Amino acid sequence: RSILVDICSKANNQLSVDGHGRLSVAPYIDPTSKAVSWVLDTDDPRGVVLSPGYEDSDSSGEAYNRSVVVATNDKRTILASTDAPASSPISSAYRGWTRTNVHDLSDMSPFTQARAQQLTNQYAVDDRSQGRTRDCTCMYFPVKAGEVVDWIQDGAHQRHLVQTAESDLIAWTVKLTLKK
Repeated sequence: RSILVDICSKANNQLSVDGHGRLSVAPYIDPTSKAVSWVLDTDDPRGVVLSPGYEDSDSSGEAYNRSVVVATNDKRTILASTDAPASSPISSAYRGWTRTNVHDLSDMSPFTQARAQQLTNQYAVDDRSQGRTRDCTCMYFPVKAGEVVDWIQDGAHQRHLVQTAESDLIAWTVKLTLKK
């Protein structure tokens, strides 16, 4: 990972590249709170998802199950942490080991324990979601990274964030990596 991605992640921003190849930085918005841009219905025989369909990958072993915030200023240090719930498949109880992501902050405002805990809970969402993606090839449509798609399979709806979209204009397809 690049240092720019780390900086943006710590500031709860998303680093991306726009359609012209320019870097852009914007606040991270949870996919569940974003409007759906596209619907991908695998049940529809006239849908855009091509055979053989899709492939899920889960490298959740790389996901962090403990998030820690260490906030420092000239006078003191504040620590806050949160662990994945014991019922989660990435929890220490389930895995038998802990993987911690430490977020060092020097500009937290307000400089309080409550703010540190709030940031820890906020960072934990991203720390825990690493590793679960879905790759699929579709007929071409003008989708872009950062948009949210509604994936319909067997009548069930799931929201996914488009992580990458690679267009092949010779075959008129687009290969998507969707983040769950």
